Amino acid sequence: MIDALQHLIGQQLVIDTMSAWLYIGKLDKLQGKCAVLVEVDVYDSSQSTTTKEKYILDSIESGVKVNRSRVYLNLDHVISFSLLDDVIQF
Repeated sequence: MIDALQHLIGQQLVIDTMSAWLYIGKLDKLQGKCAVLVEVDVYDSSQSTTTKEKYILDSIESGVKVNRSRVYLNLDHVISFSLLDDVIQF
């Protein structure tokens, strides 16, 4: 996973975790077992009726709602990641 992420530094990512938490932000660097994101929207889907997928699509349409300047994300909890630009609107 680290090798794949290394090529995405500077890009805006969507990172899905094993929990209800979703992260949308720019990958700044990799540090140990952490991905460091900046200009991040941290979303807890357990606190809303909006699914993660719907939230991502809404973020593309209305813009990313940055609520953290920097986040250190433990990569052991990541299920998947993709470029925000690779999300297909349906």
